[in-house]
Amino acid sequence: MEYTRVRAPYSGILIERHVEVGESVSPGQPLLTGLSLKKLRVVVDLPQRYADLVRVQRQARVTLANGRILKTGEMTFYPYASEQAHTFRLRLALPEPGEGLYSGMLVKVDVPVATREALWVPAGAVFHHSELTAVFVLDDDDRPRLRQVRTGIERDGRVEVLAGLDEGERVATAPEALFGSEWLDIAEGEVSQ
Repeated sequence: MEYTRVRAPYSGILIERHVEVGESVSPGQPLLTGLSLKKLRVVVDLPQRYADLVRVQRQARVTLANGRILKTGEMTFYPYASEQAHTFRLRLALPEPGEGLYSGMLVKVDVPVATREALWVPAGAVFHHSELTAVFVLDDDDRPRLRQVRTGIERDGRVEVLAGLDEGERVATAPEALFGSEWLDIAEGEVSQ
């Protein structure tokens, strides 16, 4: 009777039955389809021009819709391209998917395709008022000087500075602490005649 028993290689949920009880089957024929919420993976199609680079770097970041970043595990690259889309399939294991992630959900997959030098400052150091975007640069005597900057992307609590600041310059990370509440009142004041 042991020969007639079918055992799943993992604990999970049965989602589809391919044969009925009493039906004859052949070796290798699928019997059931199941899934495990503890063994999820992400499948993504990479454009052909990035496939070799990603295959060499072996880095990817998976982000949920709520912004949570998931740890990725083993990466499997399919060794052939889709004839219709000319993309290569990449499969990423999710060793710790956590709560709220289910099979069939959409996630964002980021892969590094280029590198560049960038200057970053803490997001709290950037001062926004009307159309002014600036930081307070500290001089040699630790006096703050307002300097307008042009910013780029914001990520992980940091802001990229594209122009207006040089590497090595010191900026105040909490500008409101430099001037206290009086400074905040001035920044939020009204224009009068």
